[in-house]
Amino acid sequence: MTHEQFLLLAQILNLTPNPELEQEVRHPGAQISTQAQQILTLHLQLKEAYVIHRPTAFRVVVSHDDLDRFPGTLDLKQGMHVQLVSYTSERYISVRITQLPATPKAYFRGVVSEQNISYHVFEVGDSVYFSEDQVHAILNK
Repeated sequence: MTHEQFLLLAQILNLTPNPELEQEVRHPGAQISTQAQQILTLHLQLKEAYVIHRPTAFRVVVSHDDLDRFPGTLDLKQGMHVQLVSYTSERYISVRITQLPATPKAYFRGVVSEQNISYHVFEVGDSVYFSEDQVHAILNK
């Protein structure tokens, strides 16, 4: 979270911004204050609603020529954690599935659940759309 994002979220929540609260929000520890929790919760809700990565951001990892796994064979369910591959950086992106496709031609929707790299296009809380043939692995979480 940037300084500007912190100030805006504090303003929206009618909180008085101060350096201690900003430090707590930007580097949360085991115990955080109610104000810091409010800011972090709103931050994630806004990111999930407004930061959306389209399916073209991820590599298709399965094709009809693969003999070990055919497209459509994974039984994905809401709440499962999967691993996608970024099309541009070739890095693994961990995603929690939040919504199943409504039709066979629709996409899964998920939220980036973990990111070990700082300053990456995909950040924790970002919303993503993807198809079953883009799932590199199912994670046990």
